[in-house]
Amino acid sequence: MDDMAKVKQAPQKGATHARKVRLTKQPAPTAWFAEVDGAPLPVALQQWARFGAGSNSYSDPLTLEGRGATPRSPEYFSALRDGVVVLARAHVVKDAKGEDAIKREGWIGLYRVANVEASDAGVSFDFVERLATF
Repeated sequence: MDDMAKVKQAPQKGATHARKVRLTKQPAPTAWFAEVDGAPLPVALQQWARFGAGSNSYSDPLTLEGRGATPRSPEYFSALRDGVVVLARAHVVKDAKGEDAIKREGWIGLYRVANVEASDAGVSFDFVERLATF
């Protein structure tokens, strides 16, 4: 089984908690990919995630695109459609110029996602299943 297949593997049936994974290499603070157990995966930010009351969704309006983070590439959007993301703790801070920037603070988990939509207006998808924790 290759690294990507291992990462995408669902938790065992009856498991009381998600399996553990680890970052293979710490990404740059502005990177949109994280290497998890040897597989590069797209990063999504917690601030755009909504969990609970029948809706586990993500909606990023891309208002911070290119500020405090590198612009997202076609490879990023393609990787989202592969169906697995790393959810990162992050929030918006002011940078040295007084502009909004992203500050990543840690890693939450690995999620299977579906219904990925990406356009100039933003990125959205549904969280289907938590695959692993860090």
